[in-house]
Amino acid sequence: MLSGIAVSVSMVYLSQRFSPYLKTIPIIFIILGLGISAWQQSGFFRTNLIDANCMVYVRSNPLSPESLAIATYIKNHSSKEDIIAVLGSEPQIYFYANRKSATGYIYMFGLVEYQIYASQMQKEMIREIGSARPRYVVVVNEISSWYMRPKSDRYILHWVDKYLKDHYCVKGVINIMSDLKLNTNINPEDLREVSKHNLSVLERKS
Repeated sequence: MLSGIAVSVSMVYLSQRFSPYLKTIPIIFIILGLGISAWQQSGFFRTNLIDANCMVYVRSNPLSPESLAIATYIKNHSSKEDIIAVLGSEPQIYFYANRKSATGYIYMFGLVEYQIYASQMQKEMIREIGSARPRYVVVVNEISSWYMRPKSDRYILHWVDKYLKDHYCVKGVINIMSDLKLNTNINPEDLREVSKHNLSVLERKS
């Protein structure tokens, strides 16, 4: 928008103060600028969607292939009436899976910020998930999906560990920076051996 305004103002200024023919100069400059930028990034337009996604966003963010793999599994192993929960800031999984959320909190950032409502928000989310009893829970083990601070209230992390251990079993894991498919042959005891950046999908025991 600022570039457009600059070009428009320059055209009027050059036309009024000098010659009407000079008003084409700003247009030439903006075309050259856009053309050079497009040429320098031409590789982006020739790559596939997954690689393009990784070029734009931080690679450790589970934005496209990992989220889609998890969502596809949930969609194929549940009905539209089933509710799920994503413990992480990846709301796209709800969209890809076409499943409703067990909680109104679809981002974790606000829950772990150093602010006076963080503890209250965490407890509200816990109550919502406990009441909804989601069939599947997706756990995002990636710092950028939580963004914990040194002073963050970590109560929800302790609750997650106990709640999942008591009520859920692991159905699959996907490493964010190396896998494109969900590993459904993972043993719960082997989770410590997978990448530190991963998503796991768990199904309710009963």
